[in-house]
Amino acid sequence: MNWLLVLLSGSIGAISEFILGFLRELWRNERERRGLLRLLQAEIEHNIEVVRTVRESRPGLLGSPDLRFMKIETWRATRTRATQLLPDELLRHRKLLFFA
Repeated sequence: MNWLLVLLSGSIGAISEFILGFLRELWRNERERRGLLRLLQAEIEHNIEVVRTVRESRPGLLGSPDLRFMKIETWRATRTRATQLLPDELLRHRKLLFFA
């Protein structure tokens, strides 16, 4: 009878550890996803401001020397992980898969 109690408590402990580990991983992925989205949003807002400035100063966007101030470093650095963390619907909607 004593060995059955030991076996049962060990099984409950292992199952509890698995569930807690799974929940911890979900929480960590959610925090990472939010952080990546904040970084990407800041980069997009910066690029929108650069385009707005270029349009106000010159009619031709392609020949503007100010285009060098547009940033894509964050996207290049995080695109693989972002495509793993973001839902497929969002990626298709925003056409981010094209850049991945």
